[in-house]
Amino acid sequence: MEKIREFLGAGVARWFEKIGTADFSRITEIRLRVDKPIILRIDGRDFFIDAAAAQPLFADNMHSKPHARLEASYDYGFKPASPFADDVHSKSHVRLEAGYDCGFTPASPTSEDIRETMERISQYSFYAYEAELSMGYITLPGGHRVGVSGQTVIEDNAVRAWRYISGINIRVARSVLGCADSVLPHVLRDGGFLHTMIISPPAYGKTTLLRDIVRQISNGFKGFDRGLTVGLADERSEIAGCFRGVAQNDVGIRTDVIDGCPKALAMVMLLRAMSPDVIAVDELGGEQDARAVDAVLNAGVKLLCTAHGRDVPDVMANPSLSAVLSRKIFERFIVLDKPSHVLGVYDSTGKSIWLRDDSKGSTTCYRRKAAVPPSHGGGEIVS
Repeated sequence: MEKIREFLGAGVARWFEKIGTADFSRITEIRLRVDKPIILRIDGRDFFIDAAAAQPLFADNMHSKPHARLEASYDYGFKPASPFADDVHSKSHVRLEAGYDCGFTPASPTSEDIRETMERISQYSFYAYEAELSMGYITLPGGHRVGVSGQTVIEDNAVRAWRYISGINIRVARSVLGCADSVLPHVLRDGGFLHTMIISPPAYGKTTLLRDIVRQISNGFKGFDRGLTVGLADERSEIAGCFRGVAQNDVGIRTDVIDGCPKALAMVMLLRAMSPDVIAVDELGGEQDARAVDAVLNAGVKLLCTAHGRDVPDVMANPSLSAVLSRKIFERFIVLDKPSHVLGVYDSTGKSIWLRDDSKGSTTCYRRKAAVPPSHGGGEIVS
């Protein structure tokens, strides 16, 4: 995590100098936009940086700041410091007046700061990262992913280059070893793996959960001694976090990764070349993916995937997933109902076979319990 500081332009890095290692290690996203406040995502909340003190402050604490001027308005075009985006919608008449009159001046990068940061991220060679940038991101050592926004140059209906980059989102790669402990007993049967789909809205931790399931079934564990060969189709470098083809995240000793390749193509390549027991893929959907799923099924290989949705009925009603779900192959659905929190595990009909029980002293199912398979770590999903 500390390595990320090295990729920040000097103008941006100076605002991070006074943020201690402990606080910095809790950051899951760093958002930089030209002439807009830097936003840090920490523990599921947005922080701004006090430009004078270089300290992160809760964005939703702005309401309690004595210098904040509030006025009735439906205009959501305010300049931060601002309340949370979801607070804006729940308090529809409130906005903070423009001018940052909230007791401190939030740190905001200039276009030069963004340019210098991108130069460091690309190691002063945009050409070397041309293929990744055409997909809107660059992967850093450690598996951290840098998404970009701005103005593109289009050629033959594809992104050839970026004319201007005005926004950067650094998504911190963080494996949470043991976060799958509670669900593992419900996706395994007779020494084998069951076709499984993980369901949640964006940023709830489904990719982190998928990563730890892959790691554990690949390594094996007490009670599941024969690890499985896993083929991982990592189209957007989010699961294994490959850098120069080598996985930066721990995805297990029997896992083969195809990185940066369209999911459908990667799944077929893994089937033909790597003889997997399980194929894992993030955000399945669409007709091409459905055809690749057919190939997986015909080969007798099990499937582990994720999908956006609130619950099983929501996913079933999603037209983009209909081609995949119409195969009716999934034996288990794992649903996350809020960040880092499993609601339950469901069978192929949508009937619950295991639900969380927060009354037993744990606020999340991702805390390791003695009754589940031991792993080499534990804790809550944070990214």
